[in-house]
Amino acid sequence: MAESNSLLMHDNHSNVTNFTDVKLVPKFDPVVQKAMDILLMILMALVMMSLGCTIHLEEIRRQLRRPVGIGMAMFCQFILYPAVMFGLAHALKPDKWDAIGMILLGTCPGGSISNIITFWAGGNVALSVSMTAVSTGIGTGLMPLNLWIYTRSWTDQSTAVPYVNIIISLVLIMVPVPIGMIILWKFPRAAVWVAKIGSVLGFVVIVGVIALSVYQYPRMFDSSWQVLLAAVLMPSLGLCLGFVMSSVVCLTSDVRKTVAIEISAQNVALCLTLIVISFPKDIFFNIMIFPLLFGVFSLVTLLIFAALCRFVSYLAILNQKRKQKDRIEPLNRLSNLAET
Repeated sequence: MAESNSLLMHDNHSNVTNFTDVKLVPKFDPVVQKAMDILLMILMALVMMSLGCTIHLEEIRRQLRRPVGIGMAMFCQFILYPAVMFGLAHALKPDKWDAIGMILLGTCPGGSISNIITFWAGGNVALSVSMTAVSTGIGTGLMPLNLWIYTRSWTDQSTAVPYVNIIISLVLIMVPVPIGMIILWKFPRAAVWVAKIGSVLGFVVIVGVIALSVYQYPRMFDSSWQVLLAAVLMPSLGLCLGFVMSSVVCLTSDVRKTVAIEISAQNVALCLTLIVISFPKDIFFNIMIFPLLFGVFSLVTLLIFAALCRFVSYLAILNQKRKQKDRIEPLNRLSNLAET
């Protein structure tokens, strides 16, 4: 991806594709990019293993026995969210290629970043991992269907589903997490430290991804206001959609947070691969702009959401301690009176 490619601006009044002065040119050569991708996969595998150190096997079984949360997440992920993205693309009327990028991202399953954010937000990590695995698996069938339904407003080109990358995503979940669960089972004290180290490593990964995206594609922020607005809105809309729909079916607070995070944290890496293998080089850089912007704003939004969840939990604990203290003080006074 190190070749110099110009962003193309689609002209609605002709079939000619015109060049503009906005360029999305990555600063790294392919060798460095490949090395970074491999390093990121290794780090994510270690982070997923650390998350496994917080999950008991019985928790996974419980989620699979009563998959209400998983079912609601899949309904939001593959039915509601793509439709919302489709509606927003028509409402904002961005460039043709940006609109296609929005739809492609909206049809992707959730990413592993959701598992890290769920841990920080005090959500249900076992449910989060289960949802990510299930959505990645069924995405192999539902992604082509959604792409066929929603991209026809802008293109007749068929889109190839990156099955190899989907399998890699599944492996990054299905292998490290059970290893972490085994560590928790056999070495519970060590699991506590592995989880803490993994939490710090996860933060480093997220900050690193944001920094590298901004450094590698600095011109993506020169996009139109429609694209920037959509990239800012969609992560928050995903959070609201997941939280509201899980509230409708009366799921618990931790499950609501988990579903909301899962819907908001789209698999951007999978989306970028989908674009690269489906479109020619003189086009796919145009379509990549929105997913890249979404990736940056999504991570920032999710970090803020996790911090708010932690703050609310802290206030709830303080309130509980205050109520407990209010109940104990009258009993202490009565006890003192009885002694005198």
